[in-house]
Amino acid sequence: MLNISCHSCGRLLTTLSSVPKFYNLRKIHVFRPKFTRNLFCGNYNRHVSRSTIRFMTSQSNIEYEAEKFSKLAANWWDENGNMKALHSMNHVRVPFIRDGLISMGCGEPFTSKPLHGIKILEVGCGAGVLCEPLARLGASVLGIDASDHVLDVAKMHRDGDTELSDLQYIDADLEDIVGAGTLRFHAVVASEVVEHVEHKMKFINNCCSLLMPNGSLFLSTINRTQVSYLLAVLMAEEVLGVVPPGTHDWDMFVTTDEIKSYLNQGNCEIQKIVGMNYNPLNNKWTKCQNTNVNYILHAVKKDETNADTL
Repeated sequence: MLNISCHSCGRLLTTLSSVPKFYNLRKIHVFRPKFTRNLFCGNYNRHVSRSTIRFMTSQSNIEYEAEKFSKLAANWWDENGNMKALHSMNHVRVPFIRDGLISMGCGEPFTSKPLHGIKILEVGCGAGVLCEPLARLGASVLGIDASDHVLDVAKMHRDGDTELSDLQYIDADLEDIVGAGTLRFHAVVASEVVEHVEHKMKFINNCCSLLMPNGSLFLSTINRTQVSYLLAVLMAEEVLGVVPPGTHDWDMFVTTDEIKSYLNQGNCEIQKIVGMNYNPLNNKWTKCQNTNVNYILHAVKKDETNADTL
């Protein structure tokens, strides 16, 4: 059970496990686990009081990553700005997620809201570039992120749009959601996040633990190859400028074999994996067979009950 307290006054507001539907968390303005304040013995600082592991990484890395993306907050929804490649990526990842869920018998295919009734958690949601189109497909989406500034942008962009009434953002750690102990989702999405995570296996295991039996994990990231260093770092950041300089660290990229191993530890099995190719000339992403640079995958949590009876 996770105690939720007001960030400003410390008053206990509610417990996450007592909220019947996670989208009601919208009414909680800002919260922190009550134990966090005790850890710092009264010297409570908003920035350093985040959980010891936000994206399963060191505190210094948490601060660096959050600050890096906070600087981009103001331009996040400019589809012709620094984040245009991320917006364009939705042409691949949104149908990939939609079709993957439908293939698992989730949602209502052949309707205007094919993901109606599906609960999705997006980890590292940024300003909601992926959350919003998933919500428009009918899903109840909960987005969490490390950057307060980016979440403010996400909320402002969402507010007033009645089609996004089941889209909620909370400033919570992945560990907070896991620690609640009662929240489970049809799908967890971690798109363009894992390459910023230090302890990747723990991060992925936590994502897997939040899935319902036969739930789906959707993950997109960058492979650690010589080609990816040339294209995703040198070309994208330094030459073409389609990604802000310093966005990526090649050493943090993760190979497909490593991802498979981490997923296996989380009792998940890959159903589909495809490469994603980006053409900077027309700002267009397409699926491809080559996973040497960008790739996206769909993994499914094994039914532990059925597995025990085999």
